[in-house]
Amino acid sequence: ARPEPPFPIHPRPDGVASDEHVGFSWAANPQALHYHFELAADSLFGSPILREDALREPGLEVTTALEPGIYYWRIAVTTADEGRGPYSDPQRLRRPAPGPVPDARVDGERLELRWRANEASVRYLVQFSTSANFSAPEFEFETAEAQLAIDQPPPGTYHVRIRGVEADGSISPWGRAQIVEVPYKHWRALLIFVPLLLLL
Repeated sequence: ARPEPPFPIHPRPDGVASDEHVGFSWAANPQALHYHFELAADSLFGSPILREDALREPGLEVTTALEPGIYYWRIAVTTADEGRGPYSDPQRLRRPAPGPVPDARVDGERLELRWRANEASVRYLVQFSTSANFSAPEFEFETAEAQLAIDQPPPGTYHVRIRGVEADGSISPWGRAQIVEVPYKHWRALLIFVPLLLLL
């Protein structure tokens, strides 16, 4: 007898991975000595992108960024009593293309963003952050159109990024961030300063 392959847990079959560094997990086998993992761009695993044969834990994170596309993964287990078992059925995984890159324009009291529409996206998530790492975005918006017009935010430098949301709820990776400069309204300061001069 040979040990049955572990049950794949994450990503789910035909799942979508938004993160560049994808995490994989499967059901633990209490008798496991180690697990075997393969990741490939084809279901026959002719040229695996990654192969691990000495995993002690029922999961791993791929540290190499995966390009958008279709991938397949499978796992097997080796136990002391039964030796190495067969691989599981291939699990299909999709890495969607990243979100679009916006063009920005400040028009009077409004800030306008436009970007190329993605046929797979039914809506878009937009973030504004004063920090490049988006650790705490100042503003977040959601729109069904490939454009966004908002009241001009406070003056300063903003990093803006977009990701798409598909009809089934799948979310794309964030697109490349753009830097948007919102100018200071010097004319308002001037209007305040002039009356003060008249009082002198």
